[in-house]
Amino acid sequence: MSRELEISKFDPRVIEHRRLTAGPPTCVFIGKRGTGKSTLVADILHYVRKIPIGCVISATEDGNHYYEKHVPPIFIHSRFESSLIEKIVDRQKDAVRACPDKAHAFLLLDDMMYDKKVMKDRNITEIFMNGRHWKLMFLLTMQYCMGIGPDLRTNIDYVFCLRENIVDNQKKLWQHYFGIFPKFDQFRQVMNHCTDGWDAMVLDNTSKSTCIEDCVFWYRAKPGRQFKIGSPDLWKFNSKNLETQDKSKKKGGSQDKDGALEVKNPVIVNKIKRKTSGQTKITPPQKILPPKK
Repeated sequence: MSRELEISKFDPRVIEHRRLTAGPPTCVFIGKRGTGKSTLVADILHYVRKIPIGCVISATEDGNHYYEKHVPPIFIHSRFESSLIEKIVDRQKDAVRACPDKAHAFLLLDDMMYDKKVMKDRNITEIFMNGRHWKLMFLLTMQYCMGIGPDLRTNIDYVFCLRENIVDNQKKLWQHYFGIFPKFDQFRQVMNHCTDGWDAMVLDNTSKSTCIEDCVFWYRAKPGRQFKIGSPDLWKFNSKNLETQDKSKKKGGSQDKDGALEVKNPVIVNKIKRKTSGQTKITPPQKILPPKK
């Protein structure tokens, strides 16, 4: 017997509202490389852009310089250091004691889960547990859903899940995050529909309802958001700091040249159009309405 579900579009403004009323939330973004995680994160940051300061730790920032358009580069790091997280936590504790209304900040860990010491770090555990009390919004992106242990998953406020075509990974998502669905087949159909293209499936763990339609949503991020986090004075300080660093590098002499990779066994590659193979259409027994526009 089929069941009809009406999955609504997620309104990111609820995150900003919760930040100001109930404390900064913890948001987790799950998706393989190339599924649009960074665009989605930037879109969410756009809605909380009134946060005066934040820190980004991204494994890919040195290559794509993605977040420096929105966050002063002096607050962007490419490696996880426990001492850095400890400084952020200490800073927030002091700021909350001194002036709680102006203590808001954010921390983004982008694709850092390859480093096993991240989730073992005591300060990261404390941020999961007490980040909202320290006025610290926490955003974490990862490619594999099992990177977070069960004790910390219960402290996640919003889960953004992007498309996943491996059934075993879908089962893990259902078992460990989307248990609100009574059956895996039901979850899989909703997920495939909600994550079509660049869309995301959103789980709102802050909801007091046990109804699927009140907790699960779909969302489509808007690419190319133009915004900056931080005051003009903060960006001026950033520019002066970078100028000082550039002068120091020039005084240090010439930079080492990059070593070229030697090709020992060249391979001739012919690019061809993908062949179209016949696919069997499967008509799902469950309808999910309304279709997204």
